[in-house]
Amino acid sequence: MPRKPRLFVSGGIYHVYCRTHRGEERFSNKSDADFFIETVAEVSSAHQLTVLGFALMSNHYHLVVRTGDVKLWRSMAAIHARLTREHNRHHRVLGPGWQSRYRARLIRDDRDLRNLLAYVHLNPVVAGLVKDPADYELSGHRALIGRTEPILVDVSAALRCFGEETTRAARSAYLRSVRGVAEAKWARGTLRHLPWWKQVTDDHQTVEEENAPPEARTFDDAHPELPPPPEESPDQLLVRACRVLGQSPAEIAGASRRRSISVARRRFVFIAICHFQQRGTVVARALGKSPCQVSRWLAAEIEACSCDPAEASFIEDAAVELLTERDFTARA
Repeated sequence: MPRKPRLFVSGGIYHVYCRTHRGEERFSNKSDADFFIETVAEVSSAHQLTVLGFALMSNHYHLVVRTGDVKLWRSMAAIHARLTREHNRHHRVLGPGWQSRYRARLIRDDRDLRNLLAYVHLNPVVAGLVKDPADYELSGHRALIGRTEPILVDVSAALRCFGEETTRAARSAYLRSVRGVAEAKWARGTLRHLPWWKQVTDDHQTVEEENAPPEARTFDDAHPELPPPPEESPDQLLVRACRVLGQSPAEIAGASRRRSISVARRRFVFIAICHFQQRGTVVARALGKSPCQVSRWLAAEIEACSCDPAEASFIEDAAVELLTERDFTARA
């Protein structure tokens, strides 16, 4: 039975995990452990991969990574292939180096991300190797708490996940997360007991197609064929757009000529017609205006965007936010 193709999200954060072939305790060997860290660091640098956390155990590893635009499977294929070649050459053996394809889960919740970083760095404690994660050298924990110079992990990027303004506060928040996860029952279970793995139906998928965000791409760099989102009326779009435009639906559909409201009207018309493919007559009806007036607003906003890069950027960001919100809501 063929394996399902993986989906990839550029800029996504992933929990990546894999075990050695037949569970051999390869990384108890210092040279193999050092080569793992060296390899992951080199591939990460070449592929714009940011390592937020890691734990290298005797027969498996955990990585928390944020991708760049290079697909995750290319990075992992490079890492696994190089590690296998070096292990086989050094130990004069043949055969596969890994139990299976790496497993990966896309992390889409801030709380899951914070728990994940704590969980990964608690792996040596759960395995009974140490009582304090700070006593384990082959993980990112010591660097995150400032005990050692960074090994593999991007400390600044990892600590920013905790949303604090200073490094000291972020480290305190991280340690609170570690203590909380250490007391959680699920932290000592299998992958399927972890909150971010609970709904997994296929361990080899980085994200399921039915839950794929709009930016997900397939192995051949195409976007997965997902069902189209339901049609949205101009009235529904107006309600959502007002949160971005900073005006109420009544103000945009009203008669006020205040500059801020006039600009919001133009922006709404442009987004509705150019980004959501709404017909001008339908937009006019939703606003209680004439089609000619809507056409003038559209022309005015097109002119504003062509003359002012900041205005064009605002419109693009607002449209992307509204389109993304719609697509996620449709697939929820």
